Amino acid sequence: MLNELFDLSGKVAVVTGGGGGLGSAISLGLAGAGADVVPVDLTDESTSALASKIESLGRRTMRAAMDAADPEEVDAFVEALLGRMGRVDILINCVGMTIKKPILELSVDQWNAVQDANLKAVYITSSAVARAMKDQDGGSIVNMASMGSFVGIRTSAPYCAAKGGVLQLTKVMAQEWAPYGIRVNAIAPGFFNTRLFDGIRSKPEQYKRVLDRIPLGRIGEPSELVGAVVFLTSQASAYITGVCLPVDGGYLASGV
Repeated sequence: MLNELFDLSGKVAVVTGGGGGLGSAISLGLAGAGADVVPVDLTDESTSALASKIESLGRRTMRAAMDAADPEEVDAFVEALLGRMGRVDILINCVGMTIKKPILELSVDQWNAVQDANLKAVYITSSAVARAMKDQDGGSIVNMASMGSFVGIRTSAPYCAAKGGVLQLTKVMAQEWAPYGIRVNAIAPGFFNTRLFDGIRSKPEQYKRVLDRIPLGRIGEPSELVGAVVFLTSQASAYITGVCLPVDGGYLASGV
């Protein structure tokens, strides 16, 4: 019975930002749990090798690309997805980027670029996919929040503002779409071993400050995010919606 709770066999999952470090790990993790998985990014070249790995696991996939913040591209992708895969049961919004600058040095264009990637994309993609889920028997959406949804990160104003918005948007989506059987939750990853962490790792003092704040004393590996994603997209969390689960080694729980 326990295995059945976490079994995603027969489900179709979409992972935006699928070509990134976290997106790739999540895509393979969902496939390992039984789902057919479509990783999508700005170019299909960035996810082609990943799609081949998904197929090697015996799962269905498709090669596709889209700008998750562009309504026309997202609508065209969803139409193609339904035509090829037949349905969509799971959406993981994993698109994200940041520009590290003090507020007084930040341009409006830079602000908008970060907002589009981290917040607008969640709104547009989730809305398009939710319309398809509404016509089915529901589904599960997981948005990637952040430590920046809860705490201020210097030189990351647009990122923190966007990720705070993702947290609140998750709660509203959960309320509005619950009548359609669509559950919407969020995950707040802490510091993970991806390219985005290289900038911190290259600065010994900053790296030490980060590790000192994490009770488990280390940064996470992308594979360590998979369990939380499978949990929130499976029957194991059937009565959970509107929550944000930190996966951060205890970072947010760390005090004085």
